Amino acid sequence: MPAIAPTETMSAASATVLLVDDEPDLRDVMTDFLELSGYHVVAAGTADEAIAVLDNAPVDVVFTDVRMPGGMDGIGLARWIHCHRPEIPVLITSGYIPRAQNVGAVSSGPLIAKPYRPEEIVRRVRELTGH
Repeated sequence: MPAIAPTETMSAASATVLLVDDEPDLRDVMTDFLELSGYHVVAAGTADEAIAVLDNAPVDVVFTDVRMPGGMDGIGLARWIHCHRPEIPVLITSGYIPRAQNVGAVSSGPLIAKPYRPEEIVRRVRELTGH
């Protein structure tokens, strides 16, 4: 996979992104990209792991895939966040758009289709956090 460089470096005092994706390679690439863009990233591979993070650490924005193993998918996670931590914006991505069309009020914006450009995710995180 080619190296990806962020378009600009953020200040050291920036937001914490909870990145939730069960694909380790994609999770690693996006973690690196977001960190190089100045964000603190906490990564999780399942919704249950993400909820544990949300229960124990400050998070400014969640970026989650729809399809994940376990009893809760990304839309279920977004609903949990909407109910328990409504101050946290949620970005949802999926490679299976027809199944994930109905994200409704649980997403902070339209569904982001895979494959996406990492720069687009940084732009959306910046818009939601102001960092």
